[in-house]
Amino acid sequence: MYKSTEETHLMWFNRYLAEKIKLDYWWIDAGWYQCDPVGWPKVGTWEVDKKRFPHGLKAVTDYVHSKGVKSLLWFEPERVAAGSWLAENRPEWILGGKQGGLLNFGNPDVLKWITDRVDKVLTEEGIDLYRQDFNMDPLGYWRGADAEDRQGITEIRHVTNLLAYWDELKRRHPNILFDECASGGPSDDCVITPVYHEKAGLVLSCSSWPDKVLVAIKPDGQGNVTSSKVVWRTSEGAPYVPSPIAVGDWFLTSAYGGKAAHCYEAATGKVLWKEPIGLHHASPISANGLVYFLNDDGVMHVVRAGLKFDLVARNELGEKTYASPALSGDQLFLRGFKNLYCIGKPAQ
Repeated sequence: MYKSTEETHLMWFNRYLAEKIKLDYWWIDAGWYQCDPVGWPKVGTWEVDKKRFPHGLKAVTDYVHSKGVKSLLWFEPERVAAGSWLAENRPEWILGGKQGGLLNFGNPDVLKWITDRVDKVLTEEGIDLYRQDFNMDPLGYWRGADAEDRQGITEIRHVTNLLAYWDELKRRHPNILFDECASGGPSDDCVITPVYHEKAGLVLSCSSWPDKVLVAIKPDGQGNVTSSKVVWRTSEGAPYVPSPIAVGDWFLTSAYGGKAAHCYEAATGKVLWKEPIGLHHASPISANGLVYFLNDDGVMHVVRAGLKFDLVARNELGEKTYASPALSGDQLFLRGFKNLYCIGKPAQ
């Protein structure tokens, strides 16, 4: 793509048509922006390279639209390369400074700028599908930005604003499809907290957007462990927001979209039971072999962990709640939309 031009795009598109190969989307991949002399990895100048595309990408997208084909455009907004517009003009926005690094999405000014910039490109260039890539390891940048007693704050703010960025782009472009990957992976967005099952020796995590996939991984690997350490994976019952929990021989989830709680055999991923108990933002908690599921309507289902669904109790809080329950000693704390509740023995 780095060497491609308006002319070569149209030439290759017409070749596909001549060969009668049906196309749904014409993919404009990395390198459509100004990135001389490095090539596509030089991201951070989100302007169409007018030397190669004198009429913008619109000349290409208008033509493919006229043939009944939609357009796809690649972005990598979180990474910034040295020598790009952002590195030269806004180094204070980059964790890594002028030498490039991670764009600090947690900064409100950054969020506004990147949202407006990408929105402008999508609008002016006639794009139908937004594809976001991510080709770096952000952890060192996040850790380096936080004091010892504040580790995680920059990461939390980054992810929160990244989700806000997608939400705002989707609001402005309700008919555009959004696709996300991370160097070929399903997602760089994991909302849930991974959980470790000591007996099975597995960490259960879940990619959250755009594809929800539960993945059980042996934790003793390094680097890319996709082919060597993934023991099982499934999309059935995979949560978006609520974190899973490990109890006994099982993993349990409260699915955000499917409205059903699931119980898996930890070692194999076999689904032992699933039960519709409502939509959940709150993560389940466990005490004395019981699992507490608090749904968005404020209904608590208390379930005995086991091979079959065993409902011990069902209680209604009387108001909606998204917050996860919390245990402290003999007390259970629940936060609704209006009130904070403490259930249990009075503190001595």
